Amino acid sequence: MIALGPAMSVLRIVPVWVWIVAACLAWGGWQRHRATSATKAAAVAEQRAAVEAATSEAERAARAQEQAYAENARAAADAYAANLERSRAAAGAARSELDRLRVAVAAAGSASGPAPSASAPGRSDGATQLRLVVGECAAALSEVAAHADRCEARVRGLQDYVRGTR
Repeated sequence: MIALGPAMSVLRIVPVWVWIVAACLAWGGWQRHRATSATKAAAVAEQRAAVEAATSEAERAARAQEQAYAENARAAADAYAANLERSRAAAGAARSELDRLRVAVAAAGSASGPAPSASAPGRSDGATQLRLVVGECAAALSEVAAHADRCEARVRGLQDYVRGTR
């Protein structure tokens, strides 16, 4: 067993008022610890709320920017489709014009009759060769125009997309 006698004698030597002061100091220290802990917790909570607010604002701005990009991409795709449709219509009109030109060249060839020097076998007159050259040039021009229309539609689509992402 532990002898309580010497411990009790030390407790009796210290006056009661010292024990009261020690208890008050301990209680004050405990209260100070709780107050600083609460202050730190409040500061952490305030900081956390500020971070959450900033994060939500950044997310909202990112969503708005993403929606704007999506809308611009959609508008560029629609403009590209419209340009492509216009170029297809123009290509169809050019093909019909080319067909009309070929019919006119063929009609002009059959209406002109035989060449004056028809006795030379294997040779064609200048008008026939001219009709062939005009037909080939018209076909080549039609191909070039169709390719230019496709390129123009692509360029317009890309320009619309770039304008939309600015």
